[in-house]
Amino acid sequence: RERMLRERVGGMIALDELIMLPNQAACTRVCALLQKTLDAEPLSSVTMRYGEETWLIRLAQCLPGSSASQGDVLGAHRARIECSADKVALVCTAAFSPEATRAAEWADPPVRLISGRQLASLFGRLHPATDEDIARHLARQKKPFSWARIRSLALSAAKLRRYLLCSFLLLIFYLITHSLAALFSSLLSFLLAILCAQENRRRFML
Repeated sequence: RERMLRERVGGMIALDELIMLPNQAACTRVCALLQKTLDAEPLSSVTMRYGEETWLIRLAQCLPGSSASQGDVLGAHRARIECSADKVALVCTAAFSPEATRAAEWADPPVRLISGRQLASLFGRLHPATDEDIARHLARQKKPFSWARIRSLALSAAKLRRYLLCSFLLLIFYLITHSLAALFSSLLSFLLAILCAQENRRRFML
């Protein structure tokens, strides 16, 4: 049980560090982890040879509670074509949206997805947490909920359609009942949908 705890905390710490690193440095670290795990041949900081195939490694840095989008998947697919790799693996520090999963399956060849939970497990096995790491992690968990995480959760790509649907239904309710509260809620939901779209467009461009 103690070993499992150390691996779990070690993986969570590794994910936190990856989120804060520049994308190139974080991707290099993930590629090195996969090379060691799979005993693959390093070709560059973000590519490796596994078996007879050349793999490109891409990383989507997402905060907890958010998810990688289909735009991240398409970006990984285009990057594979640009660097002439045989396959591409898209690693995420969180989860993948349903749209991203479908886009990965439709790509030719399919994009290999590695979620944050899988990544944390790999990091934890190779770098289990020490007593000092566990103490620092528990101290950070006691800190108040950050505005950055609240914004990430509220404006995640998965919530865009929900905001639009909620706005539409509230508008219909307003037209039927003439309730000002329903109209205000509809406008607020539509505003959140606009902010959500802008936020995820900005992440995709970065």
